This record gives sequence, C-alpha cells and structure tokens, in this order.
Amino acid sequence: MPLHSGQSLQEICGLFDTVYVSLWKHFNGASGAILAGDADFIEGLFHQRRMFGGALPYAWPQMALVAEHVHGYADAYARAWRDTEAMMALLASDPRFTFTRVPNGTSRYFMAVKGVDVAAMVVRARRHQVFLSQPNPVKGMFAMQVNPSVLRSTPEALAKALMDAATG
Repeated sequence: MPLHSGQSLQEICGLFDTVYVSLWKHFNGASGAILAGDADFIEGLFHQRRMFGGALPYAWPQMALVAEHVHGYADAYARAWRDTEAMMALLASDPRFTFTRVPNGTSRYFMAVKGVDVAAMVVRARRHQVFLSQPNPVKGMFAMQVNPSVLRSTPEALAKALMDAATG
C-alpha cells in the first residue's frame, strides 16, 4: 500500500482497529496471516482466534519463513516493482504481450499473450524456471503477482524467458 498510495503504513493502519496481514502473498509463507493491532484489543480476541484454529504451537512453520522477509520488505517490494515495470517495457516490443494494471495500485496485474496456446506456454515457461499461474480460460490472461521473488532474476532474463515460452 505505501508504494501505491504514497501514504505510510502508520497512516494507513491508523484508520483501523486491526489489520490482516497475509503471510503467503508477499512474505513467502506457506499459508496463514497475522492480525495486527493494539495489544489490548488483540488480547481480547484470544477465544475467537483459537476457535478458527489459530494456535501458536502450530504457527511456527509459517513464521519461520516470514521472519527472514519482514525486515526490508518495503524496499524489496519497491525494487521488485521497478524490475517488473522494466520487464513489461521490454515485452512491450513484442505485440503478443499486453498488460493490465488494477486501478489504484496493488501487487497484482494481468498479462495477456495473443496468438499463443497459453496452456502450453505455462509448461514451456517452467523450463526457464518461470512459474505462471493457470490462465483465465475465457480471457486467456495470466494473473501476475509482484513480490521480491522477482529480484532473483533480471528484467531482461524474465522477458526473454516469457518470449521464449510464448514462441515455443
């Protein structure tokens, strides 16, 4: 949110009693979430949290992965978006690729690839260590998620892998 809105986390979160933080969307957690808020308010939710299976003895696997990614996340996310935008710019030279952003900013965008068997493209992209979601069967668009995993490669390498996967 700070990257897309220009507001700090404190400004955004200050509007609410609690904030739900997904662990899998950005922090490499396998599943789970954190309910953040004022300690007194959160403490009062003890029974509600346990009613839905939220018990700390079972949460450590999710938190073990997350702890490594929390610090410095905002900077890594901003760099991931810069690299993603650079990749999109490189792919813009190929008329098969078009991109749609969600209005008002989010970590998600959509990629359409024209004139390509998109199901086969998913398989071919894996050969390049690029893992695409299954495309929307009607629109043929891929839902793409920006997170710091993008930084494991370069915009040039990602664009080449996607072009190669689209070509066959």
